Amino acid sequence: MPLAFLWVFTISFIICLVMMVRYSSFGQDEAILIRQKATSFANEVFSAWDFCIKTPKAANIHHNTIVVTLKSELTEVRRKKELKERSFKAWLKLYSIRVLINILVIVWIAVCYILIYNVAAFQMNEQRKNKLLAAGFRTLMIQYLPPFTVTSISAVSPMFFNFLISFEKYHGQTEVNISLIRNVFVSLSSIIVLVNTFHREVTCTPKDVCGAGIGPNCKTPICWETYVGQQLYKLNLSQLFVIVASFVLVDVPRACLVKNCKLSKLIGHATFFLPTEVLVAIYSQTILWLGVFYSPLLPLVTVIKLIVLFYVKKTKVLKCSQQPKVLYKASRFNSTFINILLLSFFAVLAVHFYTLKNIRPSLGCTPFSHYNSMVNALRAAFQFLPFDIVFFFKLILSGWFFIPCSIILCTTIFYYQRHIEFLKDMEENLKTELTLLGQDKKFILQRIEALAKMM
Repeated sequence: MPLAFLWVFTISFIICLVMMVRYSSFGQDEAILIRQKATSFANEVFSAWDFCIKTPKAANIHHNTIVVTLKSELTEVRRKKELKERSFKAWLKLYSIRVLINILVIVWIAVCYILIYNVAAFQMNEQRKNKLLAAGFRTLMIQYLPPFTVTSISAVSPMFFNFLISFEKYHGQTEVNISLIRNVFVSLSSIIVLVNTFHREVTCTPKDVCGAGIGPNCKTPICWETYVGQQLYKLNLSQLFVIVASFVLVDVPRACLVKNCKLSKLIGHATFFLPTEVLVAIYSQTILWLGVFYSPLLPLVTVIKLIVLFYVKKTKVLKCSQQPKVLYKASRFNSTFINILLLSFFAVLAVHFYTLKNIRPSLGCTPFSHYNSMVNALRAAFQFLPFDIVFFFKLILSGWFFIPCSIILCTTIFYYQRHIEFLKDMEENLKTELTLLGQDKKFILQRIEALAKMM
C-alpha cells in the first residue's frame, strides 16, 4: 500500500508534467509572428477564412472571431502610436500613478496575508479550546472560515486589480499580463500561506506517544494527513460555492435588471474577462495537486466541480455578460497559462517533497505509520538495488544536481536564442536581397523597353 501511494502519485505527476510541456508550445508560433515588423493584417484579411465552413451559424461565429482579431490588432497599433506621441510630462505623471498603484497592490497583498493568518489562528484557537466539538452552524462556519477566506480573496482581488489597472494606461496585451501576474500571485501565495499554517499546526510540540499534540498551544490531530485532506477538500468546495453563489445572487439579478429596467441599463452587464476566468481552473488544479496525496477521491470531486463550473460559466458568458473593453486574442495566452500552471506545479512538488522527506507520518491511520518518513518506503522496497534509491532522489532534488542542470539549461536556452536571432538576421538579409533583385529586374525591364522604343 505505501508503494501504491507513492507510485500512483509519482506517475500521475509525471503525466501532468509531460502534458503541460507538450501544450506549452501551442501559440508560440503566433506570438513570434506578431513580433515581426510586418503587420498581420494581410494574414487576417486574405488567409483567415476557413473554407470548410458549411453552416451559417459557424460562418457567423468565424466572422465575429476575425472581426475581434482585427480590432485587437488595430488597438495595439493605435496604442503604440500613442506611446510615441506622449510628452515627458505625461510620462512622469503616468509613472507616478503606476508607482502609487503598485504600492496599493503590495498593501492589499499584505492585508490578505494578515487576514488569512489571523483567520487560521482563530480557527486553531477555537480548536484548542475544544469549541468545535459540538455540532451546529457556528462550528460549521468556523471550520470553513479559512477556506472561504482564501476563496473570497481570490474572487475579490481580480475586481480590485482591474479597477486599479484602468488608471495605469497599459496597452491591451501588457494590461492583461500585469493583471494576470497580480491575480496569480495573490491566489497561489494565499494557498501557500494556508499550507504554511497547516505545517505549523502539524509539526508543533509536545506530542504524546500516538502523535497527537498535548501542549496548550499544540492540538495536532492524531491523523494529520486526514486533517490536511479535509482542509484542502473544504478549500476546493468553497471555491465552487462562492462562484455559484456569485452567479445566482449577483450576475443573474443584474442581467434581469438590465434587460427589464431602463434605468439599470446604465450599469450594463458584467464583463466576462477570459484570462481571469481561466485562473479558476488553475486554482482548482493547484488545490488538486496539493490534496490528491491526502484525499484520493479529490480528483473525482474536482472533475464534478469543473463540469458544474463549465455550465455556470457558459450560461454567464452567453446570457449575463458583455464583451470586455480590452480586446485580445485568447490563443496568445495559451503558453502564458501553461507557464503559470507549471509554476504552481513545481511549487506544489517542492511542498510534497518536503512533506514526504521531513514530516513524521501519523501513527494511527496511514500506511506509512511504521516509517520515520514517507520516502523511506522506497528504501525498504528497493533494498535489492546496488545503490540507495532514496539517496538518488535526494541527490536529484538537491542543489548539487539542480544548480549544474540549471546552468546547462540556461546555456542551452541562450544558445537557441542567439540562433533564432541569427536566423532573423538572415531573414532580413534575404528580404533585402529580394528587394534589390526586384529593383534590378525593374531597371532591366525599363532598359529593355527603352531600347525597344529606340529600335
